[in-house]
Amino acid sequence: MSMFNKYPVIFLFLLLCYCGDNTENKTEYNKTPSRMIQNKKIIKFGVVARYSPRLIYQGYQPIMDFLTNETDYRFELKLSKTYSEALNFLKTDSVQIASLGTYSYIEANKNFGARCILKPLNPKGKPFFKGIIIVREDSPIKTLSELKGKKFAFASSKATAGFLIPKRAMYKAGVNLTDLAGYENIEHHNSVARAVLRGEYDAGAVKDIIAYKNKEKGLRFIFTSANIPSIPIAVGANFDTTMVNQVKEALLFLDPNNTKHQELMKSWDAEFRYGFVEAQDSDYDPIRELIKWLDRYEKL
Repeated sequence: MSMFNKYPVIFLFLLLCYCGDNTENKTEYNKTPSRMIQNKKIIKFGVVARYSPRLIYQGYQPIMDFLTNETDYRFELKLSKTYSEALNFLKTDSVQIASLGTYSYIEANKNFGARCILKPLNPKGKPFFKGIIIVREDSPIKTLSELKGKKFAFASSKATAGFLIPKRAMYKAGVNLTDLAGYENIEHHNSVARAVLRGEYDAGAVKDIIAYKNKEKGLRFIFTSANIPSIPIAVGANFDTTMVNQVKEALLFLDPNNTKHQELMKSWDAEFRYGFVEAQDSDYDPIRELIKWLDRYEKL
């Protein structure tokens, strides 16, 4: 007599338990034993200096842990002091994969053949973000034209939302940089917000995630841009195809509507908590057109 015929109830119980465990494994990542992690090939992951090193580490280290557990590689962060340094790291293979800005990706693609592979979704499930010009809540400034004669804080000169987008908005409002009382490029978006809140500058330009994070501290918005293609995860020209495929598989599997995936991503950088889609180089053509527009305008 077979085991099934002799113990049908026990057999079915064990079968259901197995199926249940198998489904569970598809919604939670498997934690790799530390002894196995040490034997994995190291992949350095770079991040442009959009925030302070402390904020980048807090937001990106959990992503490194996830990728290490979900792939055959061990991912380690390599932070940079500036946007340019982050690009140089990718160019020289000091990092093999990086979270770039939209403008810095275009530079990397043009100068050394970097390729975008993924881009994050925003809380509405769309692959976009916006640039915002901020003032203090008690500021008399209501419109862009009123920025004449005022001090302005931009983010890095390689920042799309923190420099390129606000420059075009100001130019179209009739405000040239020479019309300002002064301006400065501050490397990190969060530093721009703090400088405006402290009253060191009359206005500043940051990406939406930083603007909203600091709004309740006493900020007001006088300009919000149209959609900007979200920041790409990119690799150098001579990328490891297996590594790229495994990263894509791991991150594309995440479902922001799945409660277990939400729990997993809640400690990640706020731009990376809502899932991913594949990125194409042509996604960034609108920013290429913006760069050309600014170049023509500034040569007039």
